[in-house]
Amino acid sequence: MIDPRVARSVPMTMRAVLVTVVLALAAAGCGGDEKGAPAGGSGSSGERLAGPLKFLVTGGDAFRQDRITVQPDGSAQVQTLKGTKAAKLTDEELDAVVAQLDDADLEDIPEDSLTKPPMPDALGFSFVYQGREVSTDSGSMPEDLEPLVGTFIRLVDRYGSS
Repeated sequence: MIDPRVARSVPMTMRAVLVTVVLALAAAGCGGDEKGAPAGGSGSSGERLAGPLKFLVTGGDAFRQDRITVQPDGSAQVQTLKGTKAAKLTDEELDAVVAQLDDADLEDIPEDSLTKPPMPDALGFSFVYQGREVSTDSGSMPEDLEPLVGTFIRLVDRYGSS
């Protein structure tokens, strides 16, 4: 995580770029836990989503307005500025989502985890799961959410493109 004192001295646009790079690196490393055990989802541990998991990303320099809803069976609906598509996550992708959701302890993160005052050109992120919505942005994202956000951005980019 970036030291907040250093982050304040970096221009807003550069911070957004830096957070995007961090998220891309986090997404590249997803796929299960580091201990080699199955991550859940459809693996042998039997862990599943308890219901639909919705993710929304908005804003940024290139302006995004993307959302994805993942069902417990791995089916998904992806909506971008290019349109809406149905998708089916691979077992590995669903395993990563389940494991990272568990690691993030979404229920322990404040529902309003946004930068105060709002940061221009920031990416905004929102998760809705089991009737609870958590909103954050690239300026104040809780560290525990970084891998999950990175995975969802990668999924939206993969299934929502073209």
